[in-house]
Amino acid sequence: MDYDFDEFEEDIEEQRKYNKVYTAILSIVPGAGHMYLGLMKKGLQFMFLFFGVIMLTDLVYSARSFSVLTIVVWFYSFFDAYHTRKKLERGKIVEEDLFKELKFSDIRPKYLGAVLIILGGVVLIQQVIVQTFSLGIFIIPTYVKAAILDALFPLLLVGIGIFILRHIRVKNKNLKD
Repeated sequence: MDYDFDEFEEDIEEQRKYNKVYTAILSIVPGAGHMYLGLMKKGLQFMFLFFGVIMLTDLVYSARSFSVLTIVVWFYSFFDAYHTRKKLERGKIVEEDLFKELKFSDIRPKYLGAVLIILGGVVLIQQVIVQTFSLGIFIIPTYVKAAILDALFPLLLVGIGIFILRHIRVKNKNLKD
């Protein structure tokens, strides 16, 4: 009797059981649960996304409004690890690339540009205008400097949003001609 050992290994791999408790405990750190499941690329992407948002909100004061994204990334990572474990135990194929799974290619640039402009405007109002008005009639030069520095990140968001919208408009105009 001749038996193919590669086929035997595939059968074992499909029926592998992952410990629910280990997956849950490791998923406390975004990406670690995915790494336990063998999805190294996806786990690293979750880690870079989570800790990248933390670093961005720590380094750029005006980006602190985005700290809520860390909560969103954490929850998404936790529940994705839970559902991914179930899929792997059933033998289903799981996408290893987080960004392919999220299908950013389906996002229309027009909406992305508008969202960036709105986010930039909200952060700008929250950080700069409120801070400036709270100073009263006399504005101390150090606060003005801080307000200008706080305005850089939201202005960058608004600028990128305007660039995307203009690029789409020019592209659509060239297609019509």
